[in-house]
Amino acid sequence: MPHQAEAPLQIPIRRFDSALSIDFRALSDLKVQNIEKIDLSSDGGNSSLDLNLTDVLNFSGLTNQLTIEGASGDTVDLHASSNGATGSWSLAGNAAGFDTFEFSNGSVLATVIIDENITTSVF
Repeated sequence: MPHQAEAPLQIPIRRFDSALSIDFRALSDLKVQNIEKIDLSSDGGNSSLDLNLTDVLNFSGLTNQLTIEGASGDTVDLHASSNGATGSWSLAGNAAGFDTFEFSNGSVLATVIIDENITTSVF
């Protein structure tokens, strides 16, 4: 039986070209899916994102991980409120210019890797 090469791993990226303010918690869970990375670095202004565990899980599909790139002036607010899950966000580490935040309730449920130039708040 001939060997079939697997398709290369694709990481869906959503890049924003203008400043924005989005509270993903207010959007239907079905509106935003299959995003592994959000790029705010060329948005031309100061963008802000609000998200919670449910958003990260919906965005990322099977990986439960989201990466956010950006610049000074951008903000990300990570909210503990979620659809039924209890737990909290905490800073788990910093490497290669990115802060790693994990949502945990005794075990890690999701990870958000955020450019250290972005101001990040945990609620």
